[in-house]
Amino acid sequence: MGAGVNLSTIGFHVPPQHPGWPHDGTQGDAGFSSFPWTRIQTADSLTWATDTFAQNPNANAIRWGTLYNFSFDADQPPQTANATIGFFKTGSPITVGIQAPVGGATPTPTPTVTPTPTPTVTPTPTRTPRLPPAPRPRPTPPPRPTPH
Repeated sequence: MGAGVNLSTIGFHVPPQHPGWPHDGTQGDAGFSSFPWTRIQTADSLTWATDTFAQNPNANAIRWGTLYNFSFDADQPPQTANATIGFFKTGSPITVGIQAPVGGATPTPTPTVTPTPTPTVTPTPTRTPRLPPAPRPRPTPPPRPTPH
């Protein structure tokens, strides 16, 4: 993030980790930690981090099949920036391109409020009087012979 970016509503959500069970793959079968990540905010960056593997092998690291949410609101629009991602067990941190509030951008002007016109009231229709249908002429039936 760039200097001069004001952040608010900074959030973090992690799925709860289940308690340990025998042979669950965690150290001491203790289960993984549900401890929230530490947030560090400086003038030009925002960082979330869990314990390192050396500090706690059962730390609350992102694991396959889990969803972690990191969020914030900023007063600057997103622009091309870089993020650094570190790894829990092994590997050097990598830098990836992202969209983030960088600061120094020209803010988008707030649109002028335009009043919405009030719709004209449609009059309630009145029933049109109708005449009853005129009887239809029917052909005269042929005379029937009378019985003798």
